[in-house]
Amino acid sequence: MKYFDKLVVLFCRFFIKPNKNLFLFSSFYGAYSDNPKYISREIHKLDNSKKIYWLLNDVENTDLPGYIHAVKINSIRGRVLEYRAGVIVDNNYGNRACVLLSDKVLKRLVFKIRTFFKSKPGQIVFTTWHGVPFKKIGADSENRKTVDFSCSNLIMVLGDEHTANVMRRITFNKIPIKLIGTPRDDLLYRDNFVTMKKKIGLEEDRKYILFAPSFREKEGADGVDIERSGLQQLSMLDVEELLDALGDKFGGEWSLICRFHYHVEKNINWVELQKKYGNKIVNGNKCQDMTEYLSCVDALMTDVSSCMFDYAVTNKPVFLFFPDIEEYKKSERGVYMKIDDLAFPYATDFYGLLSIIKNFNAKRYKVGLKKMKKDLGYIENPQSARDVAKYILESIDEK
Repeated sequence: MKYFDKLVVLFCRFFIKPNKNLFLFSSFYGAYSDNPKYISREIHKLDNSKKIYWLLNDVENTDLPGYIHAVKINSIRGRVLEYRAGVIVDNNYGNRACVLLSDKVLKRLVFKIRTFFKSKPGQIVFTTWHGVPFKKIGADSENRKTVDFSCSNLIMVLGDEHTANVMRRITFNKIPIKLIGTPRDDLLYRDNFVTMKKKIGLEEDRKYILFAPSFREKEGADGVDIERSGLQQLSMLDVEELLDALGDKFGGEWSLICRFHYHVEKNINWVELQKKYGNKIVNGNKCQDMTEYLSCVDALMTDVSSCMFDYAVTNKPVFLFFPDIEEYKKSERGVYMKIDDLAFPYATDFYGLLSIIKNFNAKRYKVGLKKMKKDLGYIENPQSARDVAKYILESIDEK
């Protein structure tokens, strides 16, 4: 199948002509979520003559609007659409990026060949990336040497200066970048608690804190450290005491939603977790779109997940629980920011976490958020999805 797939790509590169009215979307390698989800909605609203296709793992997803044509990701049909679509929108380079890790002649030649086959004349790719980077990525990583980068016909649309500066550097200034906003964050500006809680199965009169740990890397087949990507941190919590502390500080009855990183969730045994914690925790991986959870929770707990920068637009409490911060600095790829420079209070053990909750000062927190947003160059805009969709349609018309 691998070689047949290469033959399909070869055929498509030379013989398939892109259709400018065919739009292909993808997110996180097969999910219906993130920035592309909100852009595709606005594209349809602005011009319903465009045919919208999505590459998905679950083509039977009941959350899909009727105008979307679902296609199995990595299928032959999906591969053909990657070359037939006049417009591609995704959150990770549109499957077009090529990285050169050595400047040897043979490696350079292979790099140029791969760049050629991953390009398609007459096609344009828009990527939104998938979050504000705290951990170093790409060419900035301390354990990775990158000497060149290519990604043909690509335009990157972002929502803050920090991410733009990082992306310019790791792509060797080869990609045009437009600062318009973060489409997925539009949902966070809206008062839709009741509607969204009902949709994702949460109790309307209960308060929720979302626990969303980032993933940790390790050597091995999948490169993911499952224990250190949330399970270890969860085991350090006295969940009942945590929820009582939140109730004492902010009022109401609280529950803990656990949402694991998409690299990790398939390895989580929720049956075992429910046996261990009962109804004290809620499965936050039932819905693919994390923004829907962020839009209706009352607080967020994470470590270095970029969701903290999204949730910051709500001005609601973010608590960083980071017990392995020193190990993380040593074993991961390095970081762009000092945790002390962020607006979010942090703790390295459970009792420290209880302390920052009990001593949370809303006024001081909002001042810190304002400074952090300014330092990172936030482009806050509750209509980002529509603005990005307009920009995409205008860019196509200009071609």
